[in-house]
Amino acid sequence: MKLWVERLKEDNILIFYKDKLDASSPGLPMHEDDLVLCIQTQYQLDAFRRLGNRFVGIDATHNTTQYKDIMLYTIIARDDWGHGALGLLPNLVPGIANISATGVPVAWMVSSSMRKDAVAFFLNWVKEASPDVRPSVIMSDRDQAQLAAIQDTYPLSRVFLCTWHVLHTMRRHFVTDAFKPLWDKIQIWVKTGDSAKFSRIWDEISTDPLAPKSLVEYLKTEWIPVSKM
Repeated sequence: MKLWVERLKEDNILIFYKDKLDASSPGLPMHEDDLVLCIQTQYQLDAFRRLGNRFVGIDATHNTTQYKDIMLYTIIARDDWGHGALGLLPNLVPGIANISATGVPVAWMVSSSMRKDAVAFFLNWVKEASPDVRPSVIMSDRDQAQLAAIQDTYPLSRVFLCTWHVLHTMRRHFVTDAFKPLWDKIQIWVKTGDSAKFSRIWDEISTDPLAPKSLVEYLKTEWIPVSKM
């Protein structure tokens, strides 16, 4: 790993590396046994500076390598062809349209830690290299460490939740095949950017006598409070 890092540095790629054997430097919010590798190539740096003021997203992928409990964090930006905005942003943010599920990766972090401090370090590391970039919108899943780190690093950015992650979480709380009309309605409810339509559909869901009471209570408790995201 260290040899690879040195080669990347020789290619003028922005790198931060701390392995589990390195002591944490004073002031760094890391534990001594943390593994952290942050990478931003010149292409990614240029792309972030060119595209990052509009939309960026951050997500972590768990156990995608042979190394257990290692997370790959990716920051993506929306390019000039509409790639990179996960969710239904056109109705929420003017000028963002043509949504698809791909984007331009503008930075990576491989980390053994999922703590807020690790995510905040990554975001601040990216921010320090491009201090003039202030994303208008940042999208994430509902990982609390990510949300807190985003709000600390980019307090003026609007934070939205990824539609795919929201629906993926919701569907685990009931058998969607047994309640297909309800599931169809929930998907429309989550995706709409029309506040009046959102409220109307929620009234229909919450008063539906066929809807599982446990599901309605779950949606009311967990998702209504963050509906603006």
